[in-house]
Amino acid sequence: MQRWLGLLCLVITAGVLNWGYIFLQAQPSRWLSIAYWTGCVLFAVAAIAFAVLDILAVRRDIRLEHRKLARRLLQEVRPAKRSEASGLTQHDRPMSLPLRHS
Repeated sequence: MQRWLGLLCLVITAGVLNWGYIFLQAQPSRWLSIAYWTGCVLFAVAAIAFAVLDILAVRRDIRLEHRKLARRLLQEVRPAKRSEASGLTQHDRPMSLPLRHS
């Protein structure tokens, strides 16, 4: 959503700039000029703000995916380490160990 809003703000800013160059060629009144440039700046700042929000959202999503991957990897590695600690791999482990009678 932030990307679409940022794009919309950039399109509006470009449109306002083009409109200003086309229709405000003559010397505009002082207040019209201030309103025009204020509008341009506000839309440009809004586009930057939406871009920053989008960057933060993407970084959050990457961090969450990284955590999920790390958890899944640890879940796969932990059983393998337990098997290695016993000296047997998952494929070498017999179905049942024979009991020794002394």
